[in-house]
Amino acid sequence: MSAAALPAPLPLQAEELEVLDVRDRLTCSQWAQERRVLSRKTTDLDGRWSHDYTPFLIQIMDWLSAPGCRQVTLMKCSQAGGTECALNFLGWAIDEAPAPFLMVMPREDDVVRRVNTRVRPMFEATPSLLGHLADGRLDGLNIGKETVLDNCILYLAWSTSPAALADNPCCDIVLDEVGKFAATTGRESDPITLAKDRQRTFYSRSHLFVNSSPVDAGDLLDREFRRGDRHEFWQKCPHCQRSLIVRWRHVVLDHAEDGKSLLTADEYEAGGRARIVCEHCGAEWSEQDRWASVVAGRWLPEAQTIDADGRVAGTAPITAHHSARITAWMLHPHFMTVDRLAAKWADAQLHARSGDLEPLKDFIRTECAECWEDAQVVSDADSLAGHCGDYPMGVIPHGAAMLVSAVDVQLDHFWLLCMAIGYLYECWVVYYQRIQTGDTGDLRNWDVLRKALAMRFPLAASADAPRITWASQLTAIDTGYRGDTAKQFVLQCRDLPLMAVAGEGRTKSLSVRRQEGPKHRGLERFDINVSAYKDRLARMLAQDRPGPGYLHLPAEAREGPHAYIRDQLTAEKCLIRPGPRGATVHEWVPRRHGLPNHLWDCSVYAQWACDHLGGMAIADPAAPPPPPRRAEVMERFRRD
Repeated sequence: MSAAALPAPLPLQAEELEVLDVRDRLTCSQWAQERRVLSRKTTDLDGRWSHDYTPFLIQIMDWLSAPGCRQVTLMKCSQAGGTECALNFLGWAIDEAPAPFLMVMPREDDVVRRVNTRVRPMFEATPSLLGHLADGRLDGLNIGKETVLDNCILYLAWSTSPAALADNPCCDIVLDEVGKFAATTGRESDPITLAKDRQRTFYSRSHLFVNSSPVDAGDLLDREFRRGDRHEFWQKCPHCQRSLIVRWRHVVLDHAEDGKSLLTADEYEAGGRARIVCEHCGAEWSEQDRWASVVAGRWLPEAQTIDADGRVAGTAPITAHHSARITAWMLHPHFMTVDRLAAKWADAQLHARSGDLEPLKDFIRTECAECWEDAQVVSDADSLAGHCGDYPMGVIPHGAAMLVSAVDVQLDHFWLLCMAIGYLYECWVVYYQRIQTGDTGDLRNWDVLRKALAMRFPLAASADAPRITWASQLTAIDTGYRGDTAKQFVLQCRDLPLMAVAGEGRTKSLSVRRQEGPKHRGLERFDINVSAYKDRLARMLAQDRPGPGYLHLPAEAREGPHAYIRDQLTAEKCLIRPGPRGATVHEWVPRRHGLPNHLWDCSVYAQWACDHLGGMAIADPAAPPPPPRRAEVMERFRRD
């Protein structure tokens, strides 16, 4: 048959042409720009996704869709767009590279909340994703079991379920808020290792996204970040055109008139009291300058830098694992300003000086995007010489508002320490003594202690002021040794403000009140979290400037027969070791065997006595007096 006699070929159908058509696959950032729609239910910036507010996320997203990348670890500040980046990765994978996809969050409740508040609104607002659901029904997104889409399978799991992490193979995985993950899941490996095991059959095309705000040094997120190439964001100064990695040290804050004290948080938040200063030209950045530096910035791994001419120096490592850090000063001014950061910093410093480190930890983790290294460093005895003041032992210095005492019971003697407390836990050791007696198991030998507890100490008075003396307002007596005798003593001394205490390492609160049994009926004992109070004392001794949160020693502690207090206050050190489920455990141990630590223990109990009396509420002596209450005003009116 001749070619002319052959029947004409049938025209290709539209579906066949679509299969044969070769199109370029979108990157993750391109997919977000072209197809992602933000729901009004989740943001006030609803509508089509725009990189204008988060230009630093473009590179992160493109790593997630790059063929040569296997893992991306993002250590970020809070509200930096990490979760939205993960959702964009999910949407891109479903549309452009369909394969089994797993998203893991810390707890089951987190999964339920994330699906209801983020995932379902994203599917609802993005037409290309809604079409993958059976009949377009949002309730088809399942929690705890697979969701079968028209082109792939989606798993939504939580970190504490080995079955959820070890069942079926997956190609792409998101571990969101991994800083809150437990380090181990039952008897199995940690969640990150379990997740990687699920990618073995897809290794040539798999991607793992680890995303979270940091928590503690050495935890899961910190470990994964350090395994990557550790990218930092280089911001370009709009004044000198040189690039730098902005740290919190580049933020300059206005101070009070003394040139040392920070302003209040409200003063910083009002604006104009904080700014970023370029380390190259010294220019002070406005918020517009800061954002311009971010728009012009770029990511570089730790091995590379940018020189004065703007050229990249160093060799980028060849790796399939990219890691990066996003800080709060990279965020758009719509979300965060330097003034608001300064206000949060001032508030954190105020709490830290009073012994509460939680706001400072929160700032380091959620704004600086750095891990908190909780290492206690107790000064040696020689360095504590700087804490010795010019007030004599036995005299209560100016600024004190409360006097407390503590007693440590030994075989044949007592240790007594009296401590004065001022505003925001500024403390002065007023008196300390080793009181020799007979066998402390004999209650008759406690009379000498009773006399010592009745002592009164003079206030440091000016020349024209009358001499005033104070007695201790509360004395904490350790009942860990000679407990029965110590409790009987407390019951007998009803005329003295005494409290029975005992050190406790298992309580999570600062102290727990307990009722004694029939043998000591009517007696209350407080079990004290000594580790927490020792942490506080260590910070007070590490302070190098007198003021809130500082422990003063009398002049006699500098040298001579009373200098032994410095040895006892530094007799212990804190060991920080990994604990169960990824936590860290603080354990205070002697620096060396046999080193006396009795005044250290007394200081711990004195700090508890201060808290028990409400020492945190001591008013600032420099602050103006509060306005009179209505009852006081009416009483004055009646008198007049």
